[in-house]
Amino acid sequence: MKKDNFFEEWNTTIKNVFGNESENNSGWYDNDTDTYFEVGDKVIWRDDEEETIGVIKLIEEEKFGVMWFDGQYFEYPSNHQDGIKKA
Repeated sequence: MKKDNFFEEWNTTIKNVFGNESENNSGWYDNDTDTYFEVGDKVIWRDDEEETIGVIKLIEEEKFGVMWFDGQYFEYPSNHQDGIKKA
């Protein structure tokens, strides 16, 4: 299965868990990378040893939430936004 198809099918399934995503339609702009992030964007978290791929599920003023490819959902404080990049 292609990676893009995986995310399309996965996003459709996950929408049922999180309800209507249109309620969380805000975004943020990263000046360092000249990138605008919105709910539904595929993202990568890079650490020293590996990359983790996920999808933004929530963006609020004080926090954002990411559903990672392994099925774990985490919410992070807004000051952690520099840790992710668009996939």
